[in-house]
Amino acid sequence: MAHEYHIEAFGAVGDSITLNTQAIQAAIDTAAAEGGGKVIVPPGQFMTGSLFLKDNVELHLMAGATLLGSVHKKDYQWITDEKAYGAKGGPAAAVSGIIMGNQVNNISVTGSGIINGQGGKGEDFRAYPLTDDGSKWHKPPRPKTIMLYYCTNVRIEDITSYAPQEWAQHYLGCDFMNIRGVKIHAHDNANGDGIDLDGCQDVVMSDCILDTDDNAFILKGRGARDCINITVQNCIFASKITAIKTGTESSGGFKNIVINNCVVRSSYEPKHFDKFRQQMNGSGIALEITDGGTMDGVILSNIVMEECYAPFFIKLGDRGRLYKDGVNTPPPGKMKNIKIQNIICKKTSNRYTSTITGFPGHYIENLTLQNIHIEHEGGIKASDVFSDLPENSSHHPWPGMFKRDANYPAYALYLRHVKNLTLDNITTTLDQPDERPAVYMEDVQNERLRFLDFDPKGAKKQIVHKP
Repeated sequence: MAHEYHIEAFGAVGDSITLNTQAIQAAIDTAAAEGGGKVIVPPGQFMTGSLFLKDNVELHLMAGATLLGSVHKKDYQWITDEKAYGAKGGPAAAVSGIIMGNQVNNISVTGSGIINGQGGKGEDFRAYPLTDDGSKWHKPPRPKTIMLYYCTNVRIEDITSYAPQEWAQHYLGCDFMNIRGVKIHAHDNANGDGIDLDGCQDVVMSDCILDTDDNAFILKGRGARDCINITVQNCIFASKITAIKTGTESSGGFKNIVINNCVVRSSYEPKHFDKFRQQMNGSGIALEITDGGTMDGVILSNIVMEECYAPFFIKLGDRGRLYKDGVNTPPPGKMKNIKIQNIICKKTSNRYTSTITGFPGHYIENLTLQNIHIEHEGGIKASDVFSDLPENSSHHPWPGMFKRDANYPAYALYLRHVKNLTLDNITTTLDQPDERPAVYMEDVQNERLRFLDFDPKGAKKQIVHKP
């Protein structure tokens, strides 16, 4: 049995006022120096700044325990060292967190306690709009709730996270991870992502519930390192932007990704800080390669979506964002071997529809959509459709990137620049008549269409194919 180190024995006080960073860090350091062990946070509210995990240490929050993130920037350690953050391909930028780990092994954060980042509190971290229309924001550097970089053998289990100042959990270049039973509520400050896996490999994630203002679960490749061998199952993802996303940044690629048995929905939480954000404002599933990188081998299955603007947004683009100064602009990336199956999309209300697009000369390849039912609001007239959508391949990827606020040419699926496409058992229902076809294909090569059943309230010609 691991030796236990109780933080109160090191001087911690759970009165929600006392700053306990030194006391809790002393418990962690002592455990590590003695070969490892379990650092116990008992019931109470323990204010803290940055805590650094060490080899072979488990930080365990008991039921009734809360770690309160300080609202003062001075109480955090901000990592800008290239060796710590950028040497293995990540961006060198100031980052911080309540719980941090820098190239350490065999670490855990467990227990049924709470980590409260106190998002939006304190002038040091509060985000706010600089313009009346919300087009520009003040977004100061803010600590994540958990920020681990280049760690191995990581276990995050049963923790509840409230009100992060920015992303709730960010894992950069971490390997051999197990994330289970995590609950996240992130609606109190800008950029409230849930869990971001950034160039991580060999990760199992299950039984999590994430409810966020920004992306709920996202895979990133911000440096030269790929996300490889990621499995996610039995989770609930609620978001006001995108529930499941890969590739907002994709200098690194995504290989061997499996996501199964999940519920995806729009977040029903009130708009805490952003009056410009809609209640339904994004994709259920977004797969993106825009900064180089390769996506190869992705399976998403057994997913129910509800109230997503665009159930699927799949984009191969050519933005070419550099992950750090001095590197060459990446060539266009690749997307291939993607299968999406056994999906129910309920209450879809989106003029953009689901879009799956490459760009001229660069195709999404070997794509299968199978056993998918889409319920759509409908109600769009042919005269209100914007059919000549620009490529905009260098734009930031999002469902409205081709023409903001335009009615796209199909109500279910718009596909462009795709090779080796299989549509198998795709069905739709419409609440209101819609004069668009269900499927609009442009420069789609070698398609296989089987068992398609579209609502007769759509256009007479339900599938349009342009060369």
